[in-house]
Amino acid sequence: MEVGLRAWLGRTVSLQARMLRRTDARRARRERAVAAETSAVTELLERQDEVETALATLPETLREAVVLRDLHDLEYREMAHVLGASENACRIRVFLAPLAPAPPEVPIRP
Repeated sequence: MEVGLRAWLGRTVSLQARMLRRTDARRARRERAVAAETSAVTELLERQDEVETALATLPETLREAVVLRDLHDLEYREMAHVLGASENACRIRVFLAPLAPAPPEVPIRP
């Protein structure tokens, strides 16, 4: 083989190897990002189940207040209009919601 051809071939192989390493690195980064995103989505779904369960345990008056305030982002004035209660009553309901006792757990019969 000629010296010029050997140098060209060596350089081409080197560049191809470098390109493959970069491609592999990019692929690994994308896979890690997808795994992290999947984990985040799973965590959000679990949290959503927890929130729905917690809301279901609240008395209706407190549940309505929490949903209007935290999920619909209503101001207390707007909540009072929707619920037919005073602004202060709405504030108290939102404040009391996290303090509401959880209902007793019913044992499951075998």
